[in-house]
Amino acid sequence: MLHLNNDIILSYEPIVKKTNLGQGDEFLNAIKLQTLSIIPEEYKKIKSLKDFQNLKLNLQNEEYYNLFKKITNKIKNYSSQETYNTILDNLYKSFTDYDYPIVVRNDTSQTMEKSGLEIFAELPAKKFFAESSAEIFDTVMAKNLKISREVVKVLSDPKKYFDLGIEERRYKDVPLCKAIGTYIREVTLKEGKYIKQVVKNDKTGSKTFYTMFSGFDTEYKDFIQEYLDTKIKKKSDLDTKIKKKLEKFEGCDLKSLDDEDLATYYSLYGDKGLGADKEFNLLLSYQFSNMIDDNLFINTWIIPVDNKNHNTRFDLDDILIRVYKSFCDLFDTEGLFDVTICGHKNIVDISKFRDITDKRKNYNFISINNCFATPKRFGIKKRPSPTQNPVLQGYFSLRDSLLLYNPTSLRTLGWQMGFEKFELEDNAISKMDLLLKNNFNEFYLYALRDAQISCYFCYYFYGEGKNGEYIFDVPMTIGESALQDCIKILCKHFNWSSTDYDVIFRGYLESKEYKKKNMLLNHLTKYEIGICGEHYFGGTNITNEYGFRRGLFNDVDIKSAYPTSASTLPFLDFHSTPISNGLTGRFEDLLHIIDMDKQQVGMLLVDWDYPEDYKGFPCIPVHTSKYGLYFPLSNNEITFDSRQNCWIRVAQYVSLQELKTAYASGCKIYVHKGFIFKELSEKDNPYRVYFSDKINERDNLKKLGLKGAEKKAKLQMNSVTGKTGQGLSQKRVYNFKTNTVQTVPISKGTNPPYVMSITATVRATINELMNLFKRRGFDVINVVTDGFVLDLKSVENLDLKDTDYTIIEGKCYVNDDVLNNWIFNDISQNPNLYPNLKIFINELKLRGVNKCVETKHYGDKIYSIKTRACIMFDDSYSEDYTHFTLVGYKDNKQEHEMNFKEKVPYFLDKIGHRKGLITNQSIQLQNSKTVKLKKNENSKIVNKKLDMNYDFKRQIDWSTVGYKDSYFSFKTINYNTMREAYTTKEKYVRFKEIQHLSIEDLKKVDLLETLNNITSFNFIYTYTINEIFSKLLCNLAITNVLYFNDMLINKMDLIKDLAKFINRFELGDNVLTNRYFEKQKITEKQKEKLFENDNYLELEKLLNDYYKTDKFKIKK
Repeated sequence: MLHLNNDIILSYEPIVKKTNLGQGDEFLNAIKLQTLSIIPEEYKKIKSLKDFQNLKLNLQNEEYYNLFKKITNKIKNYSSQETYNTILDNLYKSFTDYDYPIVVRNDTSQTMEKSGLEIFAELPAKKFFAESSAEIFDTVMAKNLKISREVVKVLSDPKKYFDLGIEERRYKDVPLCKAIGTYIREVTLKEGKYIKQVVKNDKTGSKTFYTMFSGFDTEYKDFIQEYLDTKIKKKSDLDTKIKKKLEKFEGCDLKSLDDEDLATYYSLYGDKGLGADKEFNLLLSYQFSNMIDDNLFINTWIIPVDNKNHNTRFDLDDILIRVYKSFCDLFDTEGLFDVTICGHKNIVDISKFRDITDKRKNYNFISINNCFATPKRFGIKKRPSPTQNPVLQGYFSLRDSLLLYNPTSLRTLGWQMGFEKFELEDNAISKMDLLLKNNFNEFYLYALRDAQISCYFCYYFYGEGKNGEYIFDVPMTIGESALQDCIKILCKHFNWSSTDYDVIFRGYLESKEYKKKNMLLNHLTKYEIGICGEHYFGGTNITNEYGFRRGLFNDVDIKSAYPTSASTLPFLDFHSTPISNGLTGRFEDLLHIIDMDKQQVGMLLVDWDYPEDYKGFPCIPVHTSKYGLYFPLSNNEITFDSRQNCWIRVAQYVSLQELKTAYASGCKIYVHKGFIFKELSEKDNPYRVYFSDKINERDNLKKLGLKGAEKKAKLQMNSVTGKTGQGLSQKRVYNFKTNTVQTVPISKGTNPPYVMSITATVRATINELMNLFKRRGFDVINVVTDGFVLDLKSVENLDLKDTDYTIIEGKCYVNDDVLNNWIFNDISQNPNLYPNLKIFINELKLRGVNKCVETKHYGDKIYSIKTRACIMFDDSYSEDYTHFTLVGYKDNKQEHEMNFKEKVPYFLDKIGHRKGLITNQSIQLQNSKTVKLKKNENSKIVNKKLDMNYDFKRQIDWSTVGYKDSYFSFKTINYNTMREAYTTKEKYVRFKEIQHLSIEDLKKVDLLETLNNITSFNFIYTYTINEIFSKLLCNLAITNVLYFNDMLINKMDLIKDLAKFINRFELGDNVLTNRYFEKQKITEKQKEKLFENDNYLELEKLLNDYYKTDKFKIKK
């Protein structure tokens, strides 16, 4: 028996395939190994490679003993005594160099004195699972199997492997393969959890298919393009580091280089020396993994030999046949495979096959977020001989875990499932070729674990249905899964067909044109449905305070915000004309049509004005294509009219939900027109039907202990509303098959009136909640979609009992019961203030939920920057309660390994005391377009300059600007109009290089913006304000338009003499040291700009205000 660490080698063999690449016939060589992994549950949680390698796979180990006992019990339960004996007999043959007889008493009434395992544990060869035999294994076994003990060593050097004799290139543990095959037939197939047997009949007869999930991964060396640029740059242009590398290798003897230097040489020059094309990764291995039991994996590992360029790689269909046909051959040599292959960011792995863009193969891959999936099973055929027709070998489908779960790393995904990804030593991932050569065992374990996690993922989340039954259907995305589930539940509840669903629930009618059936929106509601689609917006994302603050913070989320909001919506009648008559006038005069106590779906075209002194949070959204949603106090000056050259008021369509909230807050609203959809009151709320069913399913799965299926049900509930809005935002994506960019189409679930109302309800509800706490005297620091950070300021100011606090690290924080009681009490006392919130809470109560909000994080210090950039913590830096989010920033290795006690102070200083834009370096993997076009597949090092200024979703409250704990900070207030919002935002975007670390920085932005509008002079943003004014004086003097006390200032000496008349007059160093005055050239056009639109008067004011005088004049 041969081992790789604790895995057992079932077989290995060479892959030799003749191919024609246009340059004569070549042979593609590789080694294919098939192994068995036996991993007890506790060992899945080990992430240290060295710790895992130190485990001894023998029956003296309790974990392995219990696992083998479980396996043998399964054999007894599913098979006959004869089959059980056969399996043990084959195991003995494999484990030992002698053929031990199995003694079984014929008298079944008598109990065997010892179990097969106990007998086996006493055998002389009980150390069959001894130390890793990749380097050494028992000499008796070596002698018996006639295999040199050097063979496994040679496997780590593929080229040497092919120098072995024919006999030594092939190996198969026949008894063990027979035992595993019998086990699969007698246990795995009967159990039906990991492989499902399906018999199908067609014209050619009966065929047996084996449906299963499989994990897939590759290992490769990535020649990151930062170092590939040597082939296109001149030597003089190279940075010092690359120059030194080139000098080291020029003219060198490759035989003299050690392994690391040799790898570096190839990364620089490729195989052919300087200038070689190194556009493709160095492929090291393919690995596939299948499960046959909870703890048993059958793995196939392929190590290519000729792997230096893309054309010598293997074809996808060829490898899949070799992998899955040999797997099926273990238990049925005539069986065909039907496999769903799952990877993690599988585009980087699938791209390692040569033929994926071959039009003749027509694989029909779909790229979704740069992950590959197949909409239908793809049949693979093979010719038995060159003269025979292709014969079906099996089917495959592609899936990616990134599309089927919350996007996260494979490491995090494994941790959440209790199946850890192995960790490598520092920098080992960039030198995988050396790891393969120098530490074959470690490379094998690391490479294989990723494939095993991907395989396990499919069974964990998608292997079991709502009642615990085994299923083998994995959707392309979690959103698609949610939508299919939603349609199925609604059709079952309302007794609909698929056509009924489109007609009744979505407002379509069946139309026939040229004998072809089409589904078209009903003309009675088509216009209104279109208006809803145009006004489908995302969540509220606003930071109300920038900088550092101390207080008592709760980061709260609304309980099930989107599912609950969706459940409040009534069943809409899309085949009746919506209500529109009488919807004109003041909002308060329309309350006989608009019901403040009821959920309604519709939109009104309105003008609105909040009171001038309104201090709460406005809720009427205005969408901008560049900057998202804003919430001004009025629609006055909402858009710029280029014909009139001024900002004007234009009425806007607004959802009923947000108008009700605005009206309740004192907003004056005038309605020009609008519509409200009629309802089918006899029908249940559709999304209430769906979410009630899913909640019951989730609770049942929890009782059954099916954690994966339970998490999937929760993910589906959170994903279904996204499918309801698919295609409405006109998002464009790359189409891999056609090599074009296309607009995302609508889905079967797209329903504009519902999704518009769902998102509007969430925005309105969270607005009412924020205003509720503001009325109580608390501050809301920021809001992100369905949650916000609340500052309760101090427990001493709150009249609470001891039981009302949550104690964390000795500090008191207000618990959720208190927060929710405040909400319920305020609504009961002032229900008219909270029209959406009270409907939302009533919906929660229908489901038996007595919580509206729940706290996710606590802290007594916060550094808030902008949307989705916030650090909240206390002195304990608790992993459970610290809130740390910097969307758009990617940690480097050092930052990634920091705990919060290290990370929080580090980033507070890095951001709070930054010198400019923050440079963030990240590695960008290849995308589907580069794969399609066969462009450079190596990763790119991308350096981004990140702006950590406030995003100006609100305007600065200048009375609050200052420093808190050395950090520049300020509060914000509402924009009155969109004119204020646009001009403020665009001003700070234009000068984003100026980071806001002091009030001087903000003043400098204002100054540069003003000068940019009234002059054509260029000013460098790194100048100080004094240096900017010094340059301005020089430019005006050269132009002969600057006067001081009626004296023309047109020479440098005259500028310097101003110090005699102006206190503390000082010229900037840039003007004095760089002979600035003499170098300047002013055009006539620049001079003319000074006197356009009275610009010169504004210049005079700027100069006089800054120098605290009234003597400056600008004259022609």
